[in-house]
Amino acid sequence: MKILYFDIDGTILRDSTPKPALADGAFERAVQQAGLEQLVCVSNVITTIQFMEELGQEMDGLGVVYDVCRGTIQHPDWFRKMTTLVSDPEHRARCIDFAADWWYLDDMARWYMEQDHLSEIYEEQLGMRIFAPNQNGDGSNVLNWLLKHNS
Repeated sequence: MKILYFDIDGTILRDSTPKPALADGAFERAVQQAGLEQLVCVSNVITTIQFMEELGQEMDGLGVVYDVCRGTIQHPDWFRKMTTLVSDPEHRARCIDFAADWWYLDDMARWYMEQDHLSEIYEEQLGMRIFAPNQNGDGSNVLNWLLKHNS
């Protein structure tokens, strides 16, 4: 099973708006074309969802994440079927199933991998299974990476 671990802010969004190349469902289409079979969101927005749930507020975590993706994904039913939320976004790199066919998309990949003592994997897989897009980019590099390494 091909699993994409993905971040949102700085990765598919820039300043809370979709990176232009990923807008209007382009990110979703690229994920589908790449044959990825599962999405795992690793965004820090999950920390906020977990905090609100701890306070007793009922939350639709997948719905919140879908909304935060702001149109980079256009089909909510597909998103709900494909996506899970990482249990510990602060230690997201620890949550990667390295025994699976894993792919990791996060503008702060280096920081999270180093924090979890996975620098060696980061160095070995950067540009291959790991892509750390420029936070200020237009998202075209994300599309290129998804299609180059996963189609």
